[in-house]
Amino acid sequence: MFFTQKLYFFLLLLLITHISGYSYNRPNLSSNSTWNTNGLTIINQTLIGSNLFDLFINENNTIYILNQQIFIFPQGNLSLMQNISVYLINSSSLFVTKEEKIYVNTFYSSLTSVISEIERNSTNLISIPRLNLCKECFDIFISENQILYCSLSEQHQIISKSLFNQWNHLKIVAGTGSAGTTSTTLRNPRGIFIDEINSTLFVADCGNDRIQSFQLDSFLGKTIFTNQTFDLNCPSGITLDKQGYLFVVDSANHRILGQNAQGFRCLVGCNRSVGISTNQLNYPSSLSFDSFGNLFVVDQQNHRIQKFNLNNNLENVSCEYSCLNTTISKISTIAFYTFDNNTFDNVGNYSMNETFPVSYVSGWIGLAINFTYTDYKYLSTKNHIPLNNRSFTIDFWFYTTNLTGFKDLIFAGECQSSTNDQCLCLNVRYKLLRIVFFGDDTFAKTNLMINRWYHATFVYDSTVKQQLIYLNGLLDGNRTVSNHLSATVALFTIGGGRAGGDSSPFVYYSGSIDHFGISYRVKSPCEIYLNAILFCYFQFESLSPLIDSGPNLINAINSNGIQTIGQVNQGIQFSSSLSYVTIEGINLFNMLNYPFTISMWIKPMNLTGGGILLHTSTQSNGLGVCFSLWGFSSNGSFNVNFIDSSNQLTSMMISSSFSLNQWTHLLQRYDPSSGTDFYVNGTVIISNTSLSTHSPFGSYVFLGSSPTNTSSCQRGSISMKQFVGVVDELYIFSQALAPNDICYLSNP
Repeated sequence: MFFTQKLYFFLLLLLITHISGYSYNRPNLSSNSTWNTNGLTIINQTLIGSNLFDLFINENNTIYILNQQIFIFPQGNLSLMQNISVYLINSSSLFVTKEEKIYVNTFYSSLTSVISEIERNSTNLISIPRLNLCKECFDIFISENQILYCSLSEQHQIISKSLFNQWNHLKIVAGTGSAGTTSTTLRNPRGIFIDEINSTLFVADCGNDRIQSFQLDSFLGKTIFTNQTFDLNCPSGITLDKQGYLFVVDSANHRILGQNAQGFRCLVGCNRSVGISTNQLNYPSSLSFDSFGNLFVVDQQNHRIQKFNLNNNLENVSCEYSCLNTTISKISTIAFYTFDNNTFDNVGNYSMNETFPVSYVSGWIGLAINFTYTDYKYLSTKNHIPLNNRSFTIDFWFYTTNLTGFKDLIFAGECQSSTNDQCLCLNVRYKLLRIVFFGDDTFAKTNLMINRWYHATFVYDSTVKQQLIYLNGLLDGNRTVSNHLSATVALFTIGGGRAGGDSSPFVYYSGSIDHFGISYRVKSPCEIYLNAILFCYFQFESLSPLIDSGPNLINAINSNGIQTIGQVNQGIQFSSSLSYVTIEGINLFNMLNYPFTISMWIKPMNLTGGGILLHTSTQSNGLGVCFSLWGFSSNGSFNVNFIDSSNQLTSMMISSSFSLNQWTHLLQRYDPSSGTDFYVNGTVIISNTSLSTHSPFGSYVFLGSSPTNTSSCQRGSISMKQFVGVVDELYIFSQALAPNDICYLSNP
């Protein structure tokens, strides 16, 4: 049994690695994919200056932009700009590995190396041996096997260098060193891209106005795309989708080209005219995909980054593996604290001693416990929690209010003594998450910010002696250590504790902690991801009580809804004069500009006079600050409402009618970086990129109606009447879902 479980986990890790792909994005697109030809300016000269040349978007959609320093926008959130203040002169390229090591062109910035490495949380340029060249690397690419490729434009060559063995010699991959037009020569090559599946190098051969491909063991190039076939003029950037189709920056023609099964076509800037309009470019230099398939282009001479949204519906993507198919299990949970006005362990094993007046505030779910560092208070268990010599997972939500006043902030720990492996400490040091066994420590890589909710997961896998740190469901740090934790008598603390080493004897925490759990097992990557993004999930298999099948145990009450056949097993039918479900504590909706996704199946039975499908409020009676999100107008049309941070309502109508007594899947996705989309049966019906902010609209959610049908609530054209029909499979996520997840939800 143990071997089977470990084999399953190993295979799951392989699957997740395969699905996640590389550090960059190669989205799974169909041959008929199209993009909105009007771009959205997401970064401009005012924000980060002029002379942009390159960007990189990783698989988590974190955007890295190069412009004398490196600007970072975690998970594409443009309101959370970070920067690495290293002075880079005329740098043309960067690449970020899965370990978040940044490699950057430093030909004009370093005396020892034309490419340097920068750690995510450092400003030091680390030179790479043997790369003290006399020519600049115009573009950089790093393969999974840690081979660095460099486009030496002025030397008309592509070279490579192993990063595993720093002192390995350089290797010529393509080009002879002399400019030429033959199959073995290049002329001022620029962008490069490696198809790691097929061991193929693609080169934007700018001076020859062509795209060349080379097998990595051959100097003989093959021309894929030339000026004779599509009038290329100095191609400068290149990327691939999952099928291996090419996407090219045709720089001097001010356009973006793409390949499909029928050949090459123009995607953006197809009139080839220079300009500053949303459908024009001015000497673009590079491009990159995000995980959704949207195109990001460095519009160099316009000093901006343009985003071109993928137009097509979910026919563009295969319904591939989704973590949403994962079951969230409470197996081996040995302690769980909701902190809803108490410090009880809901499992019943390890409740906390309260030796001071405990403070509670609004949390991620319900209430959260709140700490102030200078109060010097923390909680501790009455008994030792045995975490020594075993695997465990500890996860929780946190919101910190101070990241600069103290070297360390401690979430929790179990410290027996300042001796190797006898002191467990889960903390923040210098804005980074860290797990400490004392002497065996692991840091995360992402800089935290104050006044924002995060989900943290700390894992120790005793079978391989590995510590892992996940932030918001994504792996952010891992390390193999020498020994297991060996503390055998210490009490477990939350909100402070002993840190040992070079810290003060006792360290505390500033901020809030919510839904803190400890399990005696290694949770899978998918389960950790789902714990972080799934706010609630109601299957309606039982109506009394209504059960949240998600990780947060959200309270819900059924008022007059009746059970009936659903889209998946059972659903809930609303048919009386006032029948609805009240869901309490969706604090996500009461926060400014947090991303979300709402998904459900509906079967309308009568649309005469319209009706409310989704309603939110700050009060349990549906009044106060209240807002109808989804519903039908009196003429039967479906409306989606959105309130921005200025409290202005935008009402979006779907004019096509919904069939009665038939199941329809509805999904709304919001992200600050891309606005809001609305899907019907997996197809994008509404897309509004201008809605980049949203106002808090209440933590009470009502399904089917509002308890008090009043016109005082913001509702647009939605009729404040009873929805008559069946609802099933309600999901609310704290993230804008990816296409594979949307595909899974719309195809149960």
